Amino acid sequence: MKLTPTGKITKKYKKKLLEKGLRYCNKCRRILNLNNFCSYYSNCIECSKERKRLYRHNHPEMYSPKTGGISKRAFEKIKEAFKWRCAECDECEPFFGQYWIWLVQDHIYPKSKGGAKYRKSNIQPLCWDCNNKKSDKI
Repeated sequence: MKLTPTGKITKKYKKKLLEKGLRYCNKCRRILNLNNFCSYYSNCIECSKERKRLYRHNHPEMYSPKTGGISKRAFEKIKEAFKWRCAECDECEPFFGQYWIWLVQDHIYPKSKGGAKYRKSNIQPLCWDCNNKKSDKI
């Protein structure tokens, strides 16, 4: 294998590999068949999956249920920071006498007005009644 002074593979050698139907993975430094690569990326499928897995592990708030908010675990931390109280009326859960007795995720800057969908800084816990009163107001 021909390497440049910085330790990377040379362009000439990459062309030869492509002619043979092979490619070099920049992450694991293996020479693999073209079928083991995702389209035009320079990392093989295994390395790409590992990179995605690590990103999901480090950013759980980005991978939430399809409800339009953050993950349950991240929301539990926010509720704990607010001491399980509604940010508007300051009452503690459970909220008997309301349609939903638990705190719900409210977007401080509504999604309909350009607010961040999956950012913890844009979420506050509200009771059902306060959330309905607030609607899409800031």
